[in-house]
Amino acid sequence: MASLLLAGCSHAGPQPTAQRDHCLDKGPANSEAFERCAADREAQKTKMLKDVLAVLDTTPGRQPLAETGPDGYQEADFPQTPKVLNYQGERSISVAEKQALPYKVRIIWKYDSPYPVPGPGDVYRMGQMREQVVPAVEAQGLAKFVCTVTADQQVQWIFYAKSEETFMAQVNAALAKSDPSPLVFTATKEPALSSEMAGAQSIRITPKTCME
Repeated sequence: MASLLLAGCSHAGPQPTAQRDHCLDKGPANSEAFERCAADREAQKTKMLKDVLAVLDTTPGRQPLAETGPDGYQEADFPQTPKVLNYQGERSISVAEKQALPYKVRIIWKYDSPYPVPGPGDVYRMGQMREQVVPAVEAQGLAKFVCTVTADQQVQWIFYAKSEETFMAQVNAALAKSDPSPLVFTATKEPALSSEMAGAQSIRITPKTCME
């Protein structure tokens, strides 16, 4: 970060030092771009403080990966990783849906932020993308949205889908008139359900089952 030394020729003694506001790189003071940058910075500071406080767990040797919330997740419900992540997802999927949707598809959006979460501008664009994509891919039972994971400077939206090709076709059609987004897609076919799971009515979704 560049610093600007303010020279005060008419004053004796130590000269004051001011830190240059990096938002000036976005636009002049009081401009729309400057104000948007400043708002992003304050929102990021607030969110970063919340994330740091969440990491300061009082349980020895344990680093929380997400807030348990009303779902009552246990430690075993999280993947084996020391990374801090934010997770939101469905609580379950029916066995019939899972059998009809054998592919796990991930939409990944990488972002550049000095904080663990994307800035409000990216959050807004991500929200627009999701509002367009989710209804399109869920139409006629072609896919089901499962969870969102934010970690490592990227957001992942994870779906179960009928096929990779149909999923991509629906996404491309939904976003055809939108500005380009930095999206990366991966798809894997999951193994068939065990006889025990196939005999149940539903499958519980946890951060671990969703991410792995």
